[in-house]
Amino acid sequence: PDLLWKNARHNDYGDWLNADTLKLEGWPAKGAEVPKDVFATMFFFRSTQIVAQMAAVLGKTRDAAKYGTLASGIREAFNKAYVKPDGRIEGDTQAGYAIALNFDLLPEALQSKAASCMVERFKPYDGQISTGFHSTVPLMLELTRQGYNDEAYRLVLNRKMPSWGYAIDHGATTIWERWDGYVEGRGFQDPGMNSFAHYAIGSVAEWMMKTIVGINPHPAAPGF
Repeated sequence: PDLLWKNARHNDYGDWLNADTLKLEGWPAKGAEVPKDVFATMFFFRSTQIVAQMAAVLGKTRDAAKYGTLASGIREAFNKAYVKPDGRIEGDTQAGYAIALNFDLLPEALQSKAASCMVERFKPYDGQISTGFHSTVPLMLELTRQGYNDEAYRLVLNRKMPSWGYAIDHGATTIWERWDGYVEGRGFQDPGMNSFAHYAIGSVAEWMMKTIVGINPHPAAPGF
């Protein structure tokens, strides 16, 4: 009712397999996961925004106005509840900043501050990525969009655990479900759930196509 998704979130996976789930020596046990109510409210906003855009394309003007107004209300409630004047978002995670920026949830005046906070959150991880299923491609896209393209290239070319390069160096021919699906000296992650052909963090291909190759969707019409 207050436009913040605090209740009835059911399975509530959040930003699945973020870096809090990694089992690595010396790795931070906490600090990567977006708080569940913050995460859910972000996606409440994004879903509503998409419905409003779809309604507009279909000529359903009343629906477009209704859901556009709802999206604006969620955005306002989100910023009031979870965002500080210095651009810090509750949870202070790489993932939270990346998703908020990617969904255009933040006022324009706070976007560069939030982007700076996002890059700052590499420090506790010795420069490594700490995102999960939903936040990995937003992180890469927003690093580029917010003026940190060198950081995005650094991550995509990185070969330390956790990284795409580490997986490739250890025999991966498909993208792993877990960043630490296999670690040299430790072996495999949880055998009950450790897929070696999973799409989610492979969504970096979107960043590669848009940034390296330069093919982007046209904002006004179908096509690229």
